[in-house]
Amino acid sequence: MTPTSGRTAPAGGSRTQKVQRVAGIMGLTGGLLAALAAVLVAVGESGDSTLFSLVKGMGYGILSVLPLFFAVLTLRGVMLMDEYMRALQMQATSIAFMVTMVVAGALIALESAFDFQTPTFLFYVVGMLSWVGAAATLSLRNRQV
Repeated sequence: MTPTSGRTAPAGGSRTQKVQRVAGIMGLTGGLLAALAAVLVAVGESGDSTLFSLVKGMGYGILSVLPLFFAVLTLRGVMLMDEYMRALQMQATSIAFMVTMVVAGALIALESAFDFQTPTFLFYVVGMLSWVGAAATLSLRNRQV
């Protein structure tokens, strides 16, 4: 006979497991939807008929709704977090927003001075990398305290 504690696991797992499940769904489903949209756009670009135009439109439709999909699942994940993780993520998000705005402001000034165009996806990359870096740094710093 194995000893058991008086507490039972909550239905559906712990908060951490629920947040991890939402993150996994977001990553896997979002990646598959993005890949599907890219294939549809590529196929749609390869021809001139109405069917190819429809396929390309479906791809662009998926791509245009994808940010909303990520926003809803991110909000769901944040709402499932405990108070500590929610505060940590909000700090990381505010730091990432500040870094992204500083980079955007600097690039806007440089664009007019040096006559070049910044690719739009660069702001997404800067925002995501600064968010990941801030979240990891804050998490490590808080573990050492």
